[in-house]
Formats: sequence, structure tokens, C-alpha cells
Amino acid sequence: AFQWIRKYISGFGGDPRKVTLFGSSWGAADIHAHLLSNANLEDVWGPPDSPGPLFHRAILQSGALVPSSSVVQDVNTAGLLFSRVMSTLRVSTIEQLRNVPAAKLVSATGERVRPVDDGVFLRQDWRTLALPYSTAPDVPTAWRQDVIIGDVACESVLWAAPAKLWAADAVSRRARAVVQSVRRADALMRAYDIVEAAINSPTRELTSLHSSALDDEDDEDGRSSSSGASGSDEGEDELAERVMELMNDVAFAWPVDVAARCAADSAFLYDEQP
Repeated sequence: AFQWIRKYISGFGGDPRKVTLFGSSWGAADIHAHLLSNANLEDVWGPPDSPGPLFHRAILQSGALVPSSSVVQDVNTAGLLFSRVMSTLRVSTIEQLRNVPAAKLVSATGERVRPVDDGVFLRQDWRTLALPYSTAPDVPTAWRQDVIIGDVACESVLWAAPAKLWAADAVSRRARAVVQSVRRADALMRAYDIVEAAINSPTRELTSLHSSALDDEDDEDGRSSSSGASGSDEGEDELAERVMELMNDVAFAWPVDVAARCAADSAFLYDEQP
């Protein structure tokens, strides 16, 4: 697509040397991957006869690439998943795979296809460039293109409905699986007050021992069962809000902040927070 734009954009009144990309969420992460790619090593403002990169500026909204196995796959993992997809589609060759209808391909792979660290597309040092906290003093803090990057306050509203169904125990188990550390995962739960929110939600797993006590208090105060249900709903809403805040930071705010720090000399960070 980039090559097509470079070749034909002048026919639409555009300038092939002033191409700006814009992406949101995974689209932004995809652009970030291109910024860290081997193909992007060409000088942006090189001589007129040089090929240069396929784009010259970028806008990343609510997304960025982070060096995590949950975002970027290694070759072995990607090969295993690729084999499963081909098996599901009942194809055995690349040519057969290319002939699969797009809708069927999306149903088998999902809407998001993660990048692969195959030693070809991404630069060899892309992990160093993507983590400002581990870079050496001589590592540049700028990309070859000027970039605008930012996020908004309520990205995780997309998961508002399912978040109300999650138990605090389930969130904690998932955090431990991702972080690979019980101590750090528990510290994360405390940092976002998820355990405290669960105590106020008697329907959650972590607070099964608290539910009978709350019921006894309701009986003593002469309150109806509907009042107890209202308190339970409030607790569930509070827990869901804490979980959504955690998801927002992990999936959007933190990657965007990391990417902005990596390109401190070439990026404008948009932040709507006061």
C-alpha cells in the first residue's frame, strides 16, 4: 500500500515526499513497527534521487509497539500459530492461503495480526529503541520522522460491559500469568485498589466471606433485599472501574508514554489530562 501511494499519489495532487501516516490503536502500533523497521533506515530528507522511506511523518493515536511477547511474537510462536491457521483453513501451501477469501481469513486469525521479530522486518536493535529505560547514553532519542503521539482518558470503555463480569480473583490470576511474578502482580492489584474494590463487592470471589456479614447487617438495620442488591451493584461498578483503569494504563497509556520517551527529540506528545 505504501509503495502504491508513493507511485501514484502525485496523480491525486499529492507529494510523494510528504506522506503522513495516521493510525489508531493497533493501527498506531503498526505504524510504530514501521518506524522501527529496517526499511525505515533510509534518510527521510535525502537527495531527490534517493528512494528514502515510504512515509515522512506519522500520527500515532492510542497505541504503540512494546517489546513484549504478548505484542511481538518470536519466530517459533508465530510458526506454531501459523500452522494452526493453515490447518483450520484446510490449506497446505502459501498459494492456497493467498486464495482464501478475506472474510474467512479474518475469522480464522482474528482482526489483529501481531508483528513477528523474524530478524528481517524489524531492526536488530528495535527493542533497545523501544525501551527508553534501558537505552545507553549513545542511543538516539529521535526517529527519522516527526511524530505526533497521544492517547485519551477512557480507552478501556470498549470493555465496560465484560469488565462488570470479571471477578477480582480472575483479574489477579491473569496479572500473575502476564507479569510472571506473584509479588509484582499483587503489588499491581494493590496499586489500583482492585482488592479494596472487591471487598465492597460481595458478589466477587475474593469477598465471599464478607457477603454473609453484609447480609446480617442488612437484617439488623431492617433494610430490604433490594437495598442490599443496590450496594452490591455499586461495589461491582467500583471494581469494574478499577479494572478498566488498569487495562487503560497497560494497553494504551503506558505504551504511548514509553514510545514518546523513546522519541523525545522528534515527537510531540498530546495529552488531554490537565
